[in-house]
Amino acid sequence: MKNLILENSIFIYALLAILLFSLSIYLGYLFKLLKAQKSKNEENQIILKNFLTEKRADHQESIVFIAKATLQGQCEISEACIRIKKLLEVFGEYTFHEDLVPIYNFYNALSSFAYLDDRAGLSKQDMFKQDSARFKVEEEHKESFMKSLSSLLTIFEAN
Repeated sequence: MKNLILENSIFIYALLAILLFSLSIYLGYLFKLLKAQKSKNEENQIILKNFLTEKRADHQESIVFIAKATLQGQCEISEACIRIKKLLEVFGEYTFHEDLVPIYNFYNALSSFAYLDDRAGLSKQDMFKQDSARFKVEEEHKESFMKSLSSLLTIFEAN
């Protein structure tokens, strides 16, 4: 047995060399794939960052537009509140901003009212009741909401 191994040692070493060479080629191929994937991930991160920057800019523009229209009396304050609160969700850093708390409070007060499809399904009597209650909520929150809109404009126009 020892003689067989010694006699075929060159053959065994050649097989091991071929195996090692094959594995090193495969490893090189895997490193090439890894490098390509890393490059693709970096490109995707740049694309995502640009998309989020554009989205934030679009939301900021919409918020400023709605706030100005509301302050000029061209938009109902409850509608403005709902839209602005939803748009502000992109800007997590303003969630607990002390000047914007009235927006969130007003939104929470409005959240119990039906709107869009839910509102369309209400009877005229229920719709009238909700409108009356909504008008009362609007009156309660109007002054603080309008001050918040002014603060919001100051914050967003400074950026």
